[in-house]
Amino acid sequence: MRRRLVRAIKTVLKTAWFARRVSVPLSPRHLSIVWRVSRICIRHKFRPDEAFRLGLFHPSFPSEGHERYVSFKRLSRLQQTLNPKDWVPLTSNKSLFYTHAAAAGLPVPMHMATVFPDGTGAASNGAWLATADQWARFIDQDLPDEFVVKRVLGMIGRGFHVFARRDGQFVEARGARYDARGLYGWLRTQAGDNGVLLQQRIRGHPDLARLSDTSFLQTARMITLTDREGIGRLIFAYLKLIVGDNVIDNCVAGRHGNIEASLDMETGRLITGIAFVQDGRPPQPVPAHPRTGLPIAGFQIPWWPEACQLARRAAEAFRPLRTIGWDIAITPDGPCIIEGNAWWASANEQGCMPRLYQMLQEAVADRESGMPV
Repeated sequence: MRRRLVRAIKTVLKTAWFARRVSVPLSPRHLSIVWRVSRICIRHKFRPDEAFRLGLFHPSFPSEGHERYVSFKRLSRLQQTLNPKDWVPLTSNKSLFYTHAAAAGLPVPMHMATVFPDGTGAASNGAWLATADQWARFIDQDLPDEFVVKRVLGMIGRGFHVFARRDGQFVEARGARYDARGLYGWLRTQAGDNGVLLQQRIRGHPDLARLSDTSFLQTARMITLTDREGIGRLIFAYLKLIVGDNVIDNCVAGRHGNIEASLDMETGRLITGIAFVQDGRPPQPVPAHPRTGLPIAGFQIPWWPEACQLARRAAEAFRPLRTIGWDIAITPDGPCIIEGNAWWASANEQGCMPRLYQMLQEAVADRESGMPV
């Protein structure tokens, strides 16, 4: 009881802090918002920051509007039931993920090397790299002209970097430049406690690049659920579009300014773009890409049937994990899996969460009733 009371007090205090962004502190409106949103957060397990991003603080937000949303805490409880915790590293640990996916015959980026926390590492050609000289030689002679660096346990794009070889140096997309030995030193700082991967850079389909005027990769988030017969089903999908000079396509709660585009899962055509805003309003529709002015609605995602088939194959290959959010790239040669997420985030801004939540609840009921999975 005491713990619940402490959590409730913290929620109210955090709610009051966020409410200052849409009302004068301690004014009647401010107190009204704090009272209303705190009750919703405590009862329906929303974090105050999550509620703010969804627009619950805004004075014009409908009184029962929260019912079309599902908090990440409520969602994650179902995910924890459907995804055995001992198997979650199969997606969260990228080294395990790409090894398993490749063994299952799924298309993934080509692996170049792994840098371990102590600075040693293994190259895909079988070489063991233990010294700075060995690493510098490998970087200079064996890495392609373009490659990416990822943290083994990275999330939401953290630790992701794109490199290109120019004039004998390795240039990161944000401007940093290194020679071969300097790049190895930088990789050691990035390795941290878990290591980093060096991978082939995947290029997106030219149609997608044209829509956003970007050379960086934009992926489709494709959510699967394995049914009680062990068949992978695609239950929802949307496209992530880059805005401006961003290197990654994640929205990160709107901090990057990117767009999520809802789509017709039957045809693979986009319906509308949606973007988080930072002024307390709910996510707002974006009819045209802000950089190119091209309309989002009606855009046809290339290779869509093949992407759907790949998501279903991947879902079956990663059992006993039963629900996964895949990031699938659409390349000129077809779809390619970039990541899988056992803890995929709520797609509240897409207006679909009550339906998805019910599907997960039904899957949990099947599991608890002893039906085969």
